[in-house]
Amino acid sequence: MLGHDSAEALDPERDFLESGFDSLAAMELRTALNASTGLTLPTAAIFDHKTPAALARYLRKELTAEAPADHEPDGVDDSLYGMFRGAVASGQAAKGFALLRAVAELREQFSSADELDRLPAPTRLAAGTTLPRIICLAPPLATGGAHQYARIASHLRTARDVLALSPIGCRTGEPLPTTETAAVAAMARSVLEAAQGDPFVLVGYSSGGLLAYRVTEHLEATGGPVPTAVVLLDTYKVNVDGEWLLRSMAEHMVSAQSTFGRFDQARLTGMGRYMQFLQEMAPGTVTTPTLFVQCAENFLGSSAEQENWQAEPWDAAHTVVSVPADHFTILEDGSAEVAAAIEDWLES
Repeated sequence: MLGHDSAEALDPERDFLESGFDSLAAMELRTALNASTGLTLPTAAIFDHKTPAALARYLRKELTAEAPADHEPDGVDDSLYGMFRGAVASGQAAKGFALLRAVAELREQFSSADELDRLPAPTRLAAGTTLPRIICLAPPLATGGAHQYARIASHLRTARDVLALSPIGCRTGEPLPTTETAAVAAMARSVLEAAQGDPFVLVGYSSGGLLAYRVTEHLEATGGPVPTAVVLLDTYKVNVDGEWLLRSMAEHMVSAQSTFGRFDQARLTGMGRYMQFLQEMAPGTVTTPTLFVQCAENFLGSSAEQENWQAEPWDAAHTVVSVPADHFTILEDGSAEVAAAIEDWLES
């Protein structure tokens, strides 16, 4: 599956993503583990535990844990995810997101990046010496993560360091930002730590692109260092397209539960908080060169009634490149075209 000669070639302490895992490989491993253990693991469990050794420790704990005494009757799921999924299934996605925002208020929070003792560590997707290095910002959706950029990183022609960062507050044990300003400042600090003083390019898929753009605005306003370039992968303006877009994303998320599995409270409430920020945020303008990679295919399907479904650049200075993919396949079947577009643009 990964092209290694034997199982011995895999380092049990090496990150799954560095070993060549992408979302498809993780899903295949999850399916095999579920079949052999009888557990019901989400695909996210593979990347949440980062290494084979950490995953093995998690599996041992799950297999030796006692079954809970009480079970929900007749398949009723009154967990946070169950309630959110029910709202989406009944056509009330907006109320589902309102629920997530309300629960987010109960979590530990920070109002300034200066309050943080530590920031989320970057995940290395590829190693190389060619500059600028590439730093990818994961979308703040429950399905988001470093794994979304794994295939794109594997297709890059040039040997670069490729790192991925998740927004703070979207994982268990992390505090949530109280404001969009605090969130962006914390992410900017994470980006500069990951860059280690080297030139860097910011890449963001979907809502991760809005975060990359907003971080660039922040760095330009505060005197930098600023990115060499910004790459936006099919990034919608949530403040304009928010209602139908969030509904579509939520429906996709819950309909693909067999792939994604269940989501914990940290992922869900983090998504609720960041989506609130993005809905209130109008993308501005940066002087940093920006590439807008646009999908040519409608992810809603040819029979969808939604007009203006295509993500559009909001600044005439953006360089636009179209790829033959939709909003979801851009990370999979379209990943080679995306990698080529990034490389060609950086070289030019």
